[in-house]
Amino acid sequence: MANTNLSIIMGLLLFSLLAADASIVSAATCNLAPLAPCLSAAKKGGPAPSQACCSSVQKLSPSCLCQGVQSSAAKSLHVDIPTALGIPQHCGLKVPRGFKCAGYKVPGG
Repeated sequence: MANTNLSIIMGLLLFSLLAADASIVSAATCNLAPLAPCLSAAKKGGPAPSQACCSSVQKLSPSCLCQGVQSSAAKSLHVDIPTALGIPQHCGLKVPRGFKCAGYKVPGG
């Protein structure tokens, strides 16, 4: 019985480590620094996205953009998620049909 419990605990620990490692790899492949020119456009009532912003958005996947608008940095900078999710459409970019992020349907998808 003790060996079975130990095996279960070790299995859960191994699964937790693998899941943590996968999230670290995912975060490392999604560089959000290029989105800096989009900060003012990502705030409620902000200006239209600049050419520099649109150029940066074109280089990132929709899932990376979603990760960015939900980040703690975005929250501390008062990024408005619905406004930020409208940036790809303003830049003329296509997103997958029905793509959702943080519970919002991304415009243009």
